[in-house]
Formats: sequence, structure tokens, C-alpha cells
Amino acid sequence: MGKNKTILLIILVLLHSTLFAQITATWVPKQVLQFGPAPSPMDTNKFALHLGTLTINAPRSQLFDPNILHYNFTSAFTFTGPMSWHNDSAGNPVYSDQPSDFRLVAVSTNKNSVEVRNLDQTDGSSRLRFEGGNLNTSSLVVELYILGYQDWIRYKPGALYTLTNGSMVGFGIGVAENGSTYDNRGYAISVNGNSPSTTTPFFAPGNSLSSPVPYGPPVSQVQYLFNITDEQDFNISDAFGSSKAPIARTKLTLNNANSSLDYTFQFIFRNRTLSRFFALQLEGQPQARSIGYALEFNAQRVYGNEPIEWTVRGNTMHVQDILVTQINRFEAENALSGTYRDTITVEIIPPDTI
Repeated sequence: MGKNKTILLIILVLLHSTLFAQITATWVPKQVLQFGPAPSPMDTNKFALHLGTLTINAPRSQLFDPNILHYNFTSAFTFTGPMSWHNDSAGNPVYSDQPSDFRLVAVSTNKNSVEVRNLDQTDGSSRLRFEGGNLNTSSLVVELYILGYQDWIRYKPGALYTLTNGSMVGFGIGVAENGSTYDNRGYAISVNGNSPSTTTPFFAPGNSLSSPVPYGPPVSQVQYLFNITDEQDFNISDAFGSSKAPIARTKLTLNNANSSLDYTFQFIFRNRTLSRFFALQLEGQPQARSIGYALEFNAQRVYGNEPIEWTVRGNTMHVQDILVTQINRFEAENALSGTYRDTITVEIIPPDTI
């Protein structure tokens, strides 16, 4: 008799486990991350970032107390970027970089009952819905958002917002056994066909909160055009001592640039001998004594093979002259007569954001 009871118990446990295994979930993250006004049923005055769509499938409509499991994320976040609390005399918002707080929320509808729920528990899991017992649905769709406490009107369209507090990597999903809550008798379920214990990434490959998030559609890839014009001869006497003579003009044009960001380019000047200092050579007589000179670019002394930075902002043409200076008058006046030349190449290195 005891043996029969044991066998029956094992059969019931196996059957129960089979029913649990039928509940699964899928997670579809957003491919493009961007902030914007929160959609209904959230407070549409607030600022929000849509993370993606979670669908929990329960074929037998037996779904008890679904929870998000805090495998690898915090419940509170701070983003820093341009915000405005007042206007100037012309009525335009005055922006400055400021931190603002956000939290993770779930938006779901079950049998015409719409709920926006903060996922801010600190004990390892947060309920996706408030109601207890069986949700009696075969499919629960949950939209996950990062929702701000401040109104979207405070933020600057097109600006970037950087996560400065909190982290968000991955999560799990858990449900409860029949008639229970997850905290009392819960278990993790499979998400996207993976093992229930596997951490599910919040973000699509290539996305993360380690990169700033824009307000509005991401700006198209920044492009730049660089050229050197107005190359010209000069009289040596025009560059004696501290006098400066223009020999060329550089033009740097940006397209699709974020008007609130600085873009720092590096320029490296090199002569044919790759030396740190520059010198003019007499044409046709390479053995003749050279005349030393210096270059100036962006108000900085140029040394061969050493980068000089030029920071620009905005979608416009930026112009800088290349100047020659620091020619020794005595050295030049005692040099052989003729035409002196030097050849300089300029390498431009764009910032990592381009």
C-alpha cells in the first residue's frame, strides 16, 4: 500500500511539472532607443524610453502572479543632459546639463484592465500586475519603459542623455504555482527559448545604455568634408620674428552634426624628413643652407608629427588659416638668393563619434 502511494506521488509531481513547463515568454527589445513623451496610459506629460515588448504565454490560461526577476538591473536610474526651467528674454528655453531621475515601469492590459506598475521592489522581484490569483489569460503583453519624473517639455529635442546612475543589463521572468504568489511558491520560466535561469538582455545586439540616448530619432551619421585652399607664396620678410604670413586656408564642414555637441579633430603636420622642426630649402640646390621657420594653426605652434586639436560645433563651414612665422631675419638676409620651398602634408583624425 505504501509503495502505491509513493508511485502515485511521483506521477503527480511529474504531471505538475509538465504543466509548469508550458508557460513561456518572449522578449522583443526595441531596435532603436530614443526618449520622447510618454504614451498613454502613462502620464503623457512625462519623459519616457520604450525598452521593448514582453509576452507571457500560458496555453491553459493558468497564469499566477507574473514577476520580473531582478537578475542584473537596478530599479532607479539617473540620466544627465540638457534641461530647461526658464526662458530667455526672447522666450527661448535656456538649457544646461542637469541630472533627472527615472524608474522602470510595466504597462499591461488584462481583460480591459490597464495598469502602469512601477517595478521598484528591492527583494529580487517585482510584480508585473497588481491583481492576485489567476489572471485567466493565455497571453499577457507587457510593455517595459524607463519613465521619468519630470515633464518632457523640460528636455531638449535632439539632445543626448547619458546614464549617470543605475545599470540595466538583463532580467528573468517568474510565475507562481496555482493559488500562490511568486514570493511563496514561484519559479522562473523560459524566455526566448532559453533556460529559465538564463539572464535575458534588455537590449538588442549593439544597443546599451553605455551610449547616450537621444531625445527623438537618432541623428544621422555625422559626416565631414575637409580641404585646404588658397595655397600661396609669401615674401620671407612678411614672416620675420613674430610677424605672420598666411600660406593656406583650411575648411572643415560638418553635416548631420548635433548642435549641442563639440567635435574635436586632430591635425598632424609632416614635412618630407619627418622632423619636428620645419625649414625652407633653396630650389635646385639641396645642399644650400636652409631657412628655419614655424607654422601656426588654430592659434597653436605646430611641431612636426605632433597632433593639434581643433574643436568645432554645428553644421557649418569652419575656417582656419595656416600661418608661417618665426623666420630669423639675419639668417634669411644672408641666405643665397632664389626661391625657397617646403612641402607639408596634413593628416586629419576625426573624433570617435564620426
